Amino acid sequence: MNDHALATRLAPLLALPDGTLEEVSSPLHRIRIVKHGSQIHFYFVGPGGRLDGPMSRIDLRRPLHLLAEYTQFAMPALLWQPTPQRACLIGLAGGRISLVLRHALRDLVIDNVEIDPAAGPLAERFFGLEFDSHQRLIVADAWAHMLASMEQYDFIVMDAFSDSREELDQLATPSFYHDCSARLATGGVMVANLLASDPRYQEKITAFAESFPHPLLGPRRGGAVLFGCEAALNAEGLRQRAAEIQAQHVFDFPYIELAARLQPLVGVV
Repeated sequence: MNDHALATRLAPLLALPDGTLEEVSSPLHRIRIVKHGSQIHFYFVGPGGRLDGPMSRIDLRRPLHLLAEYTQFAMPALLWQPTPQRACLIGLAGGRISLVLRHALRDLVIDNVEIDPAAGPLAERFFGLEFDSHQRLIVADAWAHMLASMEQYDFIVMDAFSDSREELDQLATPSFYHDCSARLATGGVMVANLLASDPRYQEKITAFAESFPHPLLGPRRGGAVLFGCEAALNAEGLRQRAAEIQAQHVFDFPYIELAARLQPLVGVV
């Protein structure tokens, strides 16, 4: 989808009044979509109506600008695979990372693995996503998908996370990372986002560090984004490749600065 097509797709949403645009319940979540000015937010609704999130945010006037720093930090995966053919993103919500990747890399096939069947239609209606042969939606448990899939991914992004949901703890274990590694193509990279407010934050960082030969950490506000790979990149190589990638794609966020913040995870744990 080019810039004009994306703007046309999102234009009707700008005219909508602020407030709740949609609320749906699935067997897994109660989801509320809320408009704040030019932004649309994706929330889970917790006990007593408490809003958990936002899980995704889009600025309808700048849809390719990733508002959340952790979503920006998924993009340095391209440092290892500048021209990826296939990627897997675990956890959809509004599909912000998927939208930007698909826009930048027209040949990339993205498998969006999301356990909640309610998320996909909301991502299409309110966040500009279009599912097709290159932007695929797979409604499945993430671990089950890794075990059943025969695909080889250039990178896998683990974007399903929480500081309190125990059912996600299994997706931050050496066993899960081992099965993800089996699905990585040669030179591929695993990306995982963690919240510092997670009671098992340090334990999960250690599990990640022990699961990959060359783990890196991207420090961010409220947590960290981790990168696991077989191939090491030195600091100079990271900077040079980041500059080349930014020159090609002109991301609407500080891509080169993010890449420069990556540091070896060994010694940090």
